[in-house]
Amino acid sequence: MNNEQIQKKHIVIVGGGFASVKLALELSHDPHFEVSLISPHDQLEYHGALYRSATGRSPLEVVIPFREIFGDEPSINIINDFATDLRAQTKEIKCQSGRVYSYDALVLGLGYEIEYFGIRGMREHAQSIYTIFDTITLRNKLRDKLIQKAGQQCHIVMIGAGPTGIEVASDMGFFANLVAEKHNVPASIPKVTVVDRAPRVLPTLLPEVSEIASARLNELGVETLLNIEVDHCTSKHLCLKTGNPLPADVVVWSAGSRANSFFERYPDIFTLDPKKRVVVNEYMQANSPDIYVVGDSASTQYSGMAQTAITDAIQLADNFKRFSEGQPIEEYSPKQPVYVVPIGHEWAVAQVGETISSGSEGWKIRRDADRFVFDSFLPTELAEKHWQKAFQIATI
Repeated sequence: MNNEQIQKKHIVIVGGGFASVKLALELSHDPHFEVSLISPHDQLEYHGALYRSATGRSPLEVVIPFREIFGDEPSINIINDFATDLRAQTKEIKCQSGRVYSYDALVLGLGYEIEYFGIRGMREHAQSIYTIFDTITLRNKLRDKLIQKAGQQCHIVMIGAGPTGIEVASDMGFFANLVAEKHNVPASIPKVTVVDRAPRVLPTLLPEVSEIASARLNELGVETLLNIEVDHCTSKHLCLKTGNPLPADVVVWSAGSRANSFFERYPDIFTLDPKKRVVVNEYMQANSPDIYVVGDSASTQYSGMAQTAITDAIQLADNFKRFSEGQPIEEYSPKQPVYVVPIGHEWAVAQVGETISSGSEGWKIRRDADRFVFDSFLPTELAEKHWQKAFQIATI
């Protein structure tokens, strides 16, 4: 049977993150499928490298244009739009443009949204690190404050002792010196404080990892305030539920996120876990057999990791291919990711299963993990090009 005789199945994928884009890429050369990728952006963002863009490195490391990923592949229809309405009974998805797309299978990789937990003033006064646009806004505000405070102390408060908060906090000394050099002013002295209600930094990792990270932060002069809840935020202070307010020239929020609120509108189709992620079955299906959820939106064992999103996509693509060829599909099998958190220049702490590495050894594991991401989406030459941009200084 030639390709013209194959009845193609239309797979509609919503979202422009790792899982969505990887799934589209995996299906792109299979004659059994026509793929539509609906995303409001025309690029994939490597969120694991956002901290470097916040502290003076090139944003070109973070941004991977779809044209580099898909080239001129004719079987991929990239639609720059925003999904607004799901019509499961008629197997259609409506977008902000008013256009409606029918599907044989719908895959939702909508990622997450920032969650401020109702803390007063946080949305108005804190900076975030959610997209490359947020990150550049943060970088510019940090730059302006460091110039304004040239030769003086600049108070920077990170809310959240998870990987993003630790990564940015530990890189502020580098950025302060970079700003001073680029703008020919005396270096500001960043007074960096990390605040979290958790009892330890990196609370989702092994306690031994937290101990190593705490020692490294102390070595870099980063203060940590743990077991403390935030009450509200102003333009100049972070007010805690106990103790004195913290002076803050810049407040950065990295303490909370939740699955996309899109799912809450369809309780008959999506069952949600306490983090508002979608509960999926052993084949990554929601409560409708034609609707699948992948990546950060899915309530799976290692959800929230880039490596997890990539392996989600590969496994789902394999099952689509098996089904189209009349073969039995396989149950989802979670793959344990590698956890690596950079803490300062060319230094990282890594957790691989029960094995912990730190310092330059941890940093090598991180760089290998970065390379894995780029290799998952790009030909070798382009992957190398993006990977090498990790320390290219931006125009600040």
